[in-house]
Amino acid sequence: MEISENLYQELLSIDYFIQCGNNIDGLYEFDVYVEKDLDRAIKSLSKTSWSNITLAELNNLTTYLFENHRDRYNSKWNVQAEINRKELIPPIISKLEEKGIRKEIIDDTKWLLMCVLMYDYYSEFGFESELLNQVHFIWKSGHLPCGYSGKYPNGKLRVY
Repeated sequence: MEISENLYQELLSIDYFIQCGNNIDGLYEFDVYVEKDLDRAIKSLSKTSWSNITLAELNNLTTYLFENHRDRYNSKWNVQAEINRKELIPPIISKLEEKGIRKEIIDDTKWLLMCVLMYDYYSEFGFESELLNQVHFIWKSGHLPCGYSGKYPNGKLRVY
């Protein structure tokens, strides 16, 4: 088990949020709710409901691992989370800080990076997360995943 080098290099090379505010018609193969401006996007990503959804998704992963791969989960999770927190996430966050990205976005992105990296680390065990795959795709497109509209999992990601 390890973080995919391709994924990590891709996360490092993304020009995060460069397309925010630009048209997204036809950009995604999944439905999204488009936020109209930065202030609304910040308000949306700051909602407790968004934090709860992303936390629930990470909890789904940990529950799956605990029930199906307990030994590997118990022995590796905290070690990998610490590597992510201290080594893998900071270079990406530094790029965002250099661009003057607002603190609320940086804080949310740190958390989502942790989720995406942990999801990738355990990908060989068969857990699938449509939400985290979509977050990753939104980042690659230069936009900001900024919340959720509707009742999870039957709603839509909010995108700016």
